[in-house]
Amino acid sequence: MYSDEEVFNTVNKITNTKSLFSMSGFSTKKSPYKDKRAELFYSLLKGINKEREKAKLKPLTSKRLATALNSNPFLKQSYKGSTEELHTLVDKCTKQGSFKYANWVLFSKKK
Repeated sequence: MYSDEEVFNTVNKITNTKSLFSMSGFSTKKSPYKDKRAELFYSLLKGINKEREKAKLKPLTSKRLATALNSNPFLKQSYKGSTEELHTLVDKCTKQGSFKYANWVLFSKKK
């Protein structure tokens, strides 16, 4: 049997701590990206550069990737579904485990 003092101390410990079900004191982390398109852009850049490192090539700059994206009519920022198309491209490359498809789509010679 517990003494009155042990019960009193246990109850005080429980009531002085934050409730497990209350969300006070917690905050969600803000994303470092300003929108979904920027997040997709940097994940694409990171994936392409990882493969370029393996091939011992210089990393691709964000300016060069942005130029390549805007030269593609479906991935252009002004295009209505540009985020959906970019999401599809990143998702497909991630599932394959290789960003060679993205290189082909973005940097192949256009005639």
